[in-house]
Amino acid sequence: MATFLRFSLCWIILSVSIGSVNGQTAPKAGRLLREKSPYLQRHADNLVDWYPWGDAAFARARELNRPTFVNIGYSTSPSCSAIEQDSFMSGEIAELLNKNFVCILVDREERPAVDNACVRYLLLVKESPAWPLHVFMTPERIPMFGTGYLPNQSTGRQDGQTLLSVLNYVLTSWKRDSDGYLARQTARDAKLMQETVDRRPEPASGTTEPNTDPKHLTRDQLDAFVRNVLSNSDTTYGGTLSVPKFPLVPNLQWLHQFSEQFSGTSTGQEAGQLVEATLKGMAKGGIRDHLGCGFHRYAQDEQWSVPSFEKMLYDQALSGELYAQLFSTNGDPLYKEIALDTFRYMTTRLGNADGGFYTSEDAVSLPDVDASQPTPGAFYSWTEEEFDAALSSDAEARALLKLHFGIRPRGNIPPGSDLGQNLTGKNILFEKLALDEAAKAAGIPAGKGDAAYERGLALLRQHQSKRPRPMVDRKILVSWNGYAIAALARGATALKQPELLEPAIKAMDFLSRHMVDNKSTAIRHSWLAGASDIGGICDDYSAMVDASLALYTATGDRKWLSLAQAFQQKQLDDFLDPATGAFFEIPLSRSDVFLRLRPAVDSDLLSCNGLTARNLVRLSKTVEEPQRLIWKAAAESLFAYFETTMSTQSSMVPGLLAAWEEFTRP
Repeated sequence: MATFLRFSLCWIILSVSIGSVNGQTAPKAGRLLREKSPYLQRHADNLVDWYPWGDAAFARARELNRPTFVNIGYSTSPSCSAIEQDSFMSGEIAELLNKNFVCILVDREERPAVDNACVRYLLLVKESPAWPLHVFMTPERIPMFGTGYLPNQSTGRQDGQTLLSVLNYVLTSWKRDSDGYLARQTARDAKLMQETVDRRPEPASGTTEPNTDPKHLTRDQLDAFVRNVLSNSDTTYGGTLSVPKFPLVPNLQWLHQFSEQFSGTSTGQEAGQLVEATLKGMAKGGIRDHLGCGFHRYAQDEQWSVPSFEKMLYDQALSGELYAQLFSTNGDPLYKEIALDTFRYMTTRLGNADGGFYTSEDAVSLPDVDASQPTPGAFYSWTEEEFDAALSSDAEARALLKLHFGIRPRGNIPPGSDLGQNLTGKNILFEKLALDEAAKAAGIPAGKGDAAYERGLALLRQHQSKRPRPMVDRKILVSWNGYAIAALARGATALKQPELLEPAIKAMDFLSRHMVDNKSTAIRHSWLAGASDIGGICDDYSAMVDASLALYTATGDRKWLSLAQAFQQKQLDDFLDPATGAFFEIPLSRSDVFLRLRPAVDSDLLSCNGLTARNLVRLSKTVEEPQRLIWKAAAESLFAYFETTMSTQSSMVPGLLAAWEEFTRP
């Protein structure tokens, strides 16, 4: 067996075989049906007897003296959909799980602190996280083993491991632990993990302690940090050099900010060029939905051509805002068009009628109304025959769009880009030939191409509307809604479109009425036909501060500034680690997660400490004394704690760098 997932237990011999099972006890579906997560509700009919994360599940594990099998996923993940059908509806696997484990299902979007702690655990034991995550814990909520997605068949992984083989391994380990060694060792491991997380970053070279003055970082260092990002970027198509290719908007925001502040330097100019190359590459690529608008989560190739197909609320918010910022900078009408299209998708398809925004739209859907098995990209992909049929009434538009999108009889997927092998013979809509060149090649008179293009898109939309639509995850998350509100508010100013403020204010009103205690400013993290009982995390408060500040800047109404300060004070009271000046992900009063993290690394989203740093900086430059001094001191403490991280891991913390640059401006 691979060295996957352990801090100790090298002495345990692996291997047990489980035979076929007959019969299956129906699980208690009501546990999941009562939950506020569509992901959990969807699993209610599984053969696996799931519990939601909580005291009841771990109490049951203690009562039965069983390990827990914690499966962490999210509703729009094709892999999470696949394992549900392949494994959790398998009688053999369900029987093994139900008889020997307490099974716990976690929606990573609903409980990000649990997900992040498990991801950190996997990284500490040298495993690569890939959702769904499988983590085996003791009844005391301490991880013993863990891994990324395990298929039911050995063909899915190079090491040949399957979910069944790993279940057997863990079960053997647990049953042979008659003297309690495993419980004692995992408790020691948990303490070691927390000590590792708590360890203060090593000081910069030549010093013995991190410098408490945030101005210790120089402008030359900032230049070097940006150079490091540029050296690992794709200057042709934009984005990073790695595949799959994610937009990583926090990186782009930092590069855009740097290019604006240091436009006279070569590094600033190159940073700006990379941002534009990325946004134009995304605009042309299949990562952008050319019919329904909005952006898919990531691309499977370097040219942004083949998307992952799921659409996340935060991607629409952050990408839409960045396109709006670029339009404000250079006036390119393409950026305005895409920003408005993205906001339109966000406010319609993901918009809740009473205010607020849903979480995401799925990657998978039924290929047609008679199909029984959903597949990734079914709603967005086309055979040549389907494409021709949809445009059969307009030969001119058909000729133009086939050239523009590169439609081919065997499909237009670049070799090696169909990572899931779901698109054989299919075409994705991405720009293969510029519209004016395609019009010329199709023999369309000058000036007539745009009209033919719009006619063609309308016919494709009409045909597509007859297909089964991917599911929307209708839970509402405070943090992601905060990003959407802030994007709309700043977009209203950048695009000179004040009507964008209406859905922003309506969403804030929804959150205030349904997810915020207006006396204590306490937040509930999620909502689905009512607020959940899951308390807000640090990201929720930092996003609400950001949204309130954006509304204040856009409207001048001081009630939003007051609200921003109220949320910021609540975050200071409940999340600040007084020993370091950084912010914990979960409140000081909460103890249901085995690791207490202070997130600073950005990925698709700004970390809570990165966004909080920016909020504190902006508050300190907006309000009067004495409150200004409180926010300024909090920002300085946060920068001081992460100063070494900013110096030595700069490409991982663009949010902190951007906040620091803003803080040190004259």
